[in-house]
Amino acid sequence: VMGPFLLDIFFPGQDALSQLTGSVLTGVAVTLLGIAIIGVAGSMRAS
Repeated sequence: VMGPFLLDIFFPGQDALSQLTGSVLTGVAVTLLGIAIIGVAGSMRAS
């Protein structure tokens, strides 16, 4: 629910498809970042 509203603030005037694409890309980036952080933390703990 908050996704399009927040994207409306950052990307005013974009159509729904652009907002959807932006939210998907943001989600993928956050997911990859989280995986990377977990991987680094795990390797630090192991060594």
